[in-house]
Amino acid sequence: TIVWKTSPSCEPRTRGSDGTPVPAPAAWVLAEYLRSWEGIYKSSVLVDEHGTAGRYDKMRLVPFGEYIPLRPALGWMSSITEAAGEDRRRGDELAILDVDGLGIGPLVCFESAFPDLSRLLAERGADLVVLQTATTTFQGSWAQGQHASLGAVRAIETGRPMVHAAVSGVSAVFDAEGHQLVRLGNHETGVWVADVPVVTGRTPYVRAGDWVPVMCILALLAAAMVAGLRGARRPARLDHPGASGAPALAHRVGWASMPTMRHVV
Repeated sequence: TIVWKTSPSCEPRTRGSDGTPVPAPAAWVLAEYLRSWEGIYKSSVLVDEHGTAGRYDKMRLVPFGEYIPLRPALGWMSSITEAAGEDRRRGDELAILDVDGLGIGPLVCFESAFPDLSRLLAERGADLVVLQTATTTFQGSWAQGQHASLGAVRAIETGRPMVHAAVSGVSAVFDAEGHQLVRLGNHETGVWVADVPVVTGRTPYVRAGDWVPVMCILALLAAAMVAGLRGARRPARLDHPGASGAPALAHRVGWASMPTMRHVV
């Protein structure tokens, strides 16, 4: 399988100039903008020697970069910034792209920041998770390396190898345990080949989902509420004079014990 990086206009050639099919080892996976009568989608497309064999439309769009929230009120921002001039369309569901029996789970751009997406891909039969991205906006910053490192986290969570292919930024391949097999830095160009071992089975996270962190948060909230209630109900401590080993902090004095000003002084 050949993984292409994010490209706004590239289309792989599946036929030569004479119309004969171009030999392909398996298939190409690429990401590109696809314009249809509905609008613009940012999609991951599986292409084999016969043409388009599968497609995934990005579901989690980047606010302001790929759409403007509340465009009727905030649309003016596109005229003074690089905010999206036209909202991209959202995909409806995840897809598993089959390549000779190998299930590829595609993600696009910052979708690797959402653990639920890669978990669902593994749950639905993905053998390999592929992320395609372009981080030109963060060129030369720490964000590009951090983005690539998310692939290791997603691989450990799902127990599936992860390929992170970037047209700008860091490209890397991680095995199912999060070990980095290949890395192509921000200022490097080239072609690399990685043998990625396919792993079966389901991790605890794939089986259980997000209930562990949710339960932890609920437990912390419950503990904080109990501590607060106990503090509110606890009476103020008042040490009485004459108690052994304890100084008198307060002494209630009634009017009967102060008949004259002389006694008070």
